[in-house]
Amino acid sequence: MESENQFLNGKEELRVDEHDTPKPSENDQFEKQKEVALKVYPQRWYMLALYVLYMVCNSSQWLQYSIIPNAVTKFYGVSNWHVNLTSLVMMGCYLPLALPAASFMDRISLRWTAILGSSGTALGSCIKLFSASPGSFYVTLAGQTVVAVAQVLMLSVPQKLSSIWFGEREVSSACSIGVFGFQFGLVVGFFLPPILVSDHNDPNEIGEDLFKMFIYFAVTSSLVAVLVIFTFKAEPSLPPTLSQAKARSATKSNLKLYMRTLKRIFSQRSLLALFITTGINNGCFNGLSTLLSQIFVNYFPGQEETAGNIGVTMIVFGMTASVTYGFILDRTKKFKFLLIFIYYMSAVAMATLTILLVYCKALWAMFAGAAFVGTFLCGFTAVSFDVATELTYPESELIVGTIMNMMSLLFTFATTLTFGYINETLGYFWGNVGFVVTLVLGATCTLPIKFIHKRTIAQKMKLTEENCELIC
Repeated sequence: MESENQFLNGKEELRVDEHDTPKPSENDQFEKQKEVALKVYPQRWYMLALYVLYMVCNSSQWLQYSIIPNAVTKFYGVSNWHVNLTSLVMMGCYLPLALPAASFMDRISLRWTAILGSSGTALGSCIKLFSASPGSFYVTLAGQTVVAVAQVLMLSVPQKLSSIWFGEREVSSACSIGVFGFQFGLVVGFFLPPILVSDHNDPNEIGEDLFKMFIYFAVTSSLVAVLVIFTFKAEPSLPPTLSQAKARSATKSNLKLYMRTLKRIFSQRSLLALFITTGINNGCFNGLSTLLSQIFVNYFPGQEETAGNIGVTMIVFGMTASVTYGFILDRTKKFKFLLIFIYYMSAVAMATLTILLVYCKALWAMFAGAAFVGTFLCGFTAVSFDVATELTYPESELIVGTIMNMMSLLFTFATTLTFGYINETLGYFWGNVGFVVTLVLGATCTLPIKFIHKRTIAQKMKLTEENCELIC
């Protein structure tokens, strides 16, 4: 009979025939206890795909109402402010709940995090089924709020899932694919509601269309939730990497340890600077996405539908770039170079789009500019999350991801309000210039940050019961 173990070098498999091997001595057994078996399981891709599915079900509802404002205002008899509230509630729920939720999630398994997130999305989607009648706007807002709370449990999962399930040369790629799920959900949110709901003159017909849309989201979310409940696993039997093996041996988190983690993170100036500068970049992308339609229509009047397609182009190219950057990081480990390069290129791309808007009236050039912006400004998001996890190891990936998301949302509010005000008072050109200047300043402030590759170093270390020593 052949037994198989993969040990700390992460590359070799030791095969031992039980019939030909003498019984190990007590010293041999003691040495074997010091070694930690590693294995990368094929099921990791299924777990990642399942996360992407339930993230798409959630994030696609972010723009579910704001992309069809005329139909929503006509049917429910509300103003555009109420329609915008359905999107703002997604960010509004995250900011106060993010850190408490991270503490909670760090004490439960990844499986229960996935179950709560997917079930919450399904529950919120089902609540909306009861809002397909005039005067029931606050019922639909309640459903949207439940979906928003579920999102708090989902946005920080990619870092945790990639660390728990994926090998050293795959963890960055897996994290990028996880972020891809959120971005793909935004694309679905741009496309699907206008197809399912039309702006009829008869409110009853709008109600029928809305009910069809609610059924689609409720059924899809519920099916995905069932899959998560019955098939999603918390972790593989054996850890895939040395750093994960060490993390498993650590004591479970409690409130005291959680507060110590926050203190350690926020007491390191380099980490705090990294969170702020990456939050600036991600906030600029989210702010630009929010203001994109207003900016584009200012230069191309009457092209509202084209503005939506340009937004989709930006996100699609960003998703593709995110996955590509993840593969590059896995193979090169050039975290600082890639992060700063993408940051400066984001400023160059935004400046290019600004010039095209002012001096070029060809729509194909606008799509090219949007693709350029998406490749760097949108693609930066996944890279920044993975870099933060790399530099904060062995701190909780959920806490790190939560801080990153909070910084991004804070700067999203700041950039949206600031540059929206500049657009209204000084003009759209100066608002775009503001984005460019902000990105250049953010990239420049990233240069002096110390990049210590803690997670990569941990992968090269040999674990023992008492300590870790470098493999020669």
